[in-house]
Order: sequence, then C-alpha cells, then structure tokens
Amino acid sequence: MAAAVAGVLRATAEYYGALLYCLATRCNIEGCPLLQHDTAALVHVYSLAKTLQLWAVPHYRAPTFGADMRANLRNVAIPGTGVPLSWFCASWWLALLFMLVVNPIACLLGAVYAAEGGSARGSWLGKVAGRYRGLLLAPSHWFATWRLNCVLVAWHAAVGGSARDYALEDKAPFLLEADRLGLPVAPFVKAPRVFVKHRSIEGGQGIHVFDNFTAGGDWIVSEALDNAPCLARMLPRGAPLSTFRVVTASVVWLEDREAQRQGATALTSAALAAAAVAAGAGPQAAAAPAAPGGKAQGAAGPGGHVPTGGDSGRRHGQLAKLQLSPLPQDIHTPPPWRRSPSPSPGARRIVSRSPSPGIRSLLAGRRSRASRSPPLPVSTSVQQAGGTPRLLNSDDGSGGAGWHSPTGRSGATSSSSSAMYERSIEVLTSVFRAGLAGAKTDHVSICFPVDDAGELGCGVTANHWYNLGWRHVMRIPASASATWEEHPQSGHLVAGQVIPDWWASVASLALQAHALLAPAVPLIGWDVALPAEGEPCLLEMNISANNFNGAYDREGYADLLCSFFAELGRAEEEQRLAGRAG
Repeated sequence: MAAAVAGVLRATAEYYGALLYCLATRCNIEGCPLLQHDTAALVHVYSLAKTLQLWAVPHYRAPTFGADMRANLRNVAIPGTGVPLSWFCASWWLALLFMLVVNPIACLLGAVYAAEGGSARGSWLGKVAGRYRGLLLAPSHWFATWRLNCVLVAWHAAVGGSARDYALEDKAPFLLEADRLGLPVAPFVKAPRVFVKHRSIEGGQGIHVFDNFTAGGDWIVSEALDNAPCLARMLPRGAPLSTFRVVTASVVWLEDREAQRQGATALTSAALAAAAVAAGAGPQAAAAPAAPGGKAQGAAGPGGHVPTGGDSGRRHGQLAKLQLSPLPQDIHTPPPWRRSPSPSPGARRIVSRSPSPGIRSLLAGRRSRASRSPPLPVSTSVQQAGGTPRLLNSDDGSGGAGWHSPTGRSGATSSSSSAMYERSIEVLTSVFRAGLAGAKTDHVSICFPVDDAGELGCGVTANHWYNLGWRHVMRIPASASATWEEHPQSGHLVAGQVIPDWWASVASLALQAHALLAPAVPLIGWDVALPAEGEPCLLEMNISANNFNGAYDREGYADLLCSFFAELGRAEEEQRLAGRAG
C-alpha cells in the first residue's frame, strides 16, 4: 500500500513540477529538466503548458487557439461527467484551473474505475497507481492524441506553416485543389446554383435554392455514395457510408529546417572567412575552421572575438545578417529528433534518421518501399513553384507496370515526387469507421484498426466521450471498455477481414495527397471512401486530425512530436529575436 501511495504522489509531483516549470520559463521542450526519461510524458505535459501559451495566438481556422478549442469541445465530455469540456475553455484561467485541479482528480477517479479488483488490496492499489500515472502523465486514449495533434498543427501553423496549406482544411478549397491536381475526390456538382423542389410544390424551379461552393457559395452538392460490397457485407442494413481514416505524418518541414541550418552554417563560415581576408588577417585565417557557435577562429582577436572596429566591423555586421537561423553548437551532433537510444519498429523511424545526407524510409520494421510501397506516378509528380506543388503533365498514358494513379493511368516515377513520398511522408495509423444502422454519417461508429496488409483488427468505440447531460453523470456504458470482432448490430465478422488492394488503393492515395497538397504539414487525417462504383476517393482533409483509436507505435509518435516541439520552439525563438531586432 505504501508503494502505491508513493507512486501516486510521485506521479502528481512530476506532473505539477513539469507543468509549472514549462509555464513559468516558456522553455524549449529540450530545456525541461523533468520527465526527460519518459518522452511520452514529457510531450504530454509540455503540450498542456503550450496550450495555455498558444491560447490567444491566432488559429488557422478560428480567431484564436482558445476559440477553436471552445468550438471543437462543445460535444465532448470526460466519460462519467456529462460536462462539456468547452466549459473549461471559456477563459484562460478556467483552462488553467482544469489542468491544475480537475485533470488530476479526473485521472485518479478514472484509474479507480479502470482498475479491476485484485486478489488483495495491495494489488488493487498498485493497479490504481499505475493507471493513474498513465492517465495523468502519458494518456493513450483517443482524446489525448487528438489534443496533441491539435497543439502540434496549431503551433506549426502559427510559427512555420503555410497559410495556403492550412486553408485546405476547409472542405471547399480542398475539393477544388484536389480535383485540379487530378486526385480522386467525392463527386460534386459544379453548377453554380441548384434548386431542390418537392414534387408537390408549385411554381418555377422551387423555393429551396443553394449557391454552390464552386461559385463562392456555402453548399457542397454531391452525389450520394454507397459502400463497396467488401464493406457492405460487414455492416448492418441502413448503415451510412463508412470510411477509412488514414493519418499520414510528414517530416518535410523538419528536413527543410535542417537543410536551412546546414546552409546557414556553410554560408556563415565562408562569409566570415572572406571578412577575415578583407580585414587583412591573411589567407591562413580564411582557411581556419569555424569554432562552435560560428566564429572564425583565424579572424578572432583578443578574447576570441572578431574585430568590430572600422570598416571590418561594418563588414562583419553585414555578414552577420546572412545567418538564416541560430547555428548549432556542434554541427556534428546527430539531429535532435534522434531521441531514442535504439530504433524500434513503427513510427519511431519517422524521427530516427541518419545524420548523413539523404533520409531513409520513415518507419523502421515496415515493408520495403521498393517492393511494397509504389512510388508516385509521373502524372502526379510534385514540383515546387513558389511553395505550391503543381502537376507535371509528363505521363504519356502508355500504361505499364507502374502504380495506378488517381486518373487511371500508370507510369514511372519522377525523382522529385518519389523523394518526398518515399522518404518524408508515411502512414502513421489507419482505421475503418464502421457506421451504425440508421445513422446519417459514420461519426458515431465502431473503429477497427487496419494494418499495412489491409487486415482489420478488433474494434473499439469512443462514443462514450460524447455523452452530455446529467443523465450520464457517474455512468459509463459497458461499451467504453468493450472490443468487438463482429459488428455489434450486423453480427458479421469484421476482425481478420482483409480490404482488397489496401495499400495500393487507399493508403497510397493518402500518401500521395499529402505530398501533393500540403507536404510541410506534420500530420493530416484523410477520410477515404471505397464506393460501390468507381475508384477510392478522398472526402476530407483533416489537419487537426483524430487518430480514432488506431494502432500505431506510441513511442515513435512521442518521438515525432518531441522533435517537432523542439524545432518549433527554436523557430519561435528566432522569430522573437528577429522581431526584437527589427
């Protein structure tokens, strides 16, 4: 019993210590002295502090990050409370109160609820302590990962993201841009205005008029899609279109930052050497290597400083402006995203790359890219023009053994697109959202994870997170902890079933869309449909993505977020210093 109590107190102290330290110091995640032994816990607690620090920062789809949280958490409640989480987003102070008081209490109650009775009181208390630590410091439920994803992309959009990329989360620009690029999307009506008329209504075309988004209106008018036979046979009668959520991760922005930093190192070293020669220090100074911190040793005067008097000082001041970002203390140190002592299967490969030129396949332990992950076709290769990917019309339509492109053509791959697609973007997790009978959409569903071979795992649900009102206080449905091999309404077996041509038809489509539409965005959740007629198509692009309880390497996911948080912190500091200098 004493050990269990000590475990609870230790976890609580670590939580408060790390949270308050990050809030008070606004440190980079690498500068937090606490929880460095547990990356998942460090990322979680740091993200809570960052939520408060981003509270009043403009959001890519709302006036502020806090406003976006209020809008998105109106229908979400901690199971058993019935209280919308948006209540705690009404102000910065209420959000702080939630983190300091409500969250620890809720985690303790959740641990008590989840801990099954042991053979002795001591074993039960041990389970409570273990579950409490997990819920408080490193929760793995769907809401925790959704919140982490939201913090990541909100921070990235504010510091280093492209407004054009993030604008594509709006359904209308996404459909237009994806359609322009030749990506298969859900069919939509392109007429500027449509009328919907009941057959008993008299007069003209009717009274229900919809201005189409294609002409600047608010409505997307599309044809209804039915589930493909391979899906329909697993679902109950009357189930809605049931889609796949494929979450893809990209390290393109991290690579760009690293390349920028390496370029700044080379540029600054050469520039300082030239300044030394111009100042009369002699050719030997130009050949001297740069010391850590970017100072040319041969050009340094007493105390190791570059002379700043007279004309040489003016030249040095001009050359200092050439630095694109603060230089690393040791350019031979492996990149900061290599946190794990040893590589492990799954998403950790996303952030565990060789410091040598070029990056390898993102995920360790996966199938060989050359054998199982087809490259982008020539017809959809990426060319960067002003930061916007565009199509190269170079596919001759001759067919061949290449990958089936969204336009139905095949061909070889171009070097530019395959480099981005194969090395910098990877599938993090995938789920099949099996809809329920009578529902209009698959938002309320049973989520079955999908592996790389297209095989479905056991299903779970997060529907209990949407139970609002006093009737749900202290009541958590049994489905909260249930798993299903069969659909609970149809009785048809789902787990173990294989989606035909999963990788080529669904997963690769999501990877291709990420590479073409927004390669620098860290995480994107794609809603992909397998319709009864036609090819797989994209329905939505979700940047503040929900992983929907999919299976993935959680340690690698934590490493990925830690890498982005560290680099975003550096970028934010650079902007702050630049603003002060300006």
